[in-house]
Amino acid sequence: AIGDPNGTQFIVNSDGEMSMIHNGTKVADSNTLANIANGGFYVDIVYNTSTVFTTSTSSCELTAKVYSGDTEITEEIINSGAKFSWKRVSNVDDATWNTAHENQTSNKLTVTNQDLEGNATFNCEINFDY
Repeated sequence: AIGDPNGTQFIVNSDGEMSMIHNGTKVADSNTLANIANGGFYVDIVYNTSTVFTTSTSSCELTAKVYSGDTEITEEIINSGAKFSWKRVSNVDDATWNTAHENQTSNKLTVTNQDLEGNATFNCEINFDY
């Protein structure tokens, strides 16, 4: 699974710990949610196609959008040298895939059928100064 139609939100608290909101269900503790309400950072991963891959779907572009509170700051952090590390969780060799997709300068990732052996979930870790 890549996400839901509204995007999957990954929440980062001030300690750098990531939690997730998936399909509208908050999967985060109250401290993390309070951090967002007070201007904390979170990442919304959106995609440009259906979440279901078929023989006619050869790829999907994921885009990580970064917010501080309710303000999108993606372009600002890209311009300041942010690094995006995409992580795959699946039933195959994720370490090799993850290494090949770390410290990228782009907030976009193209996922192909080859990236989706069985079920796969994609996360994005972002290093930036703000």
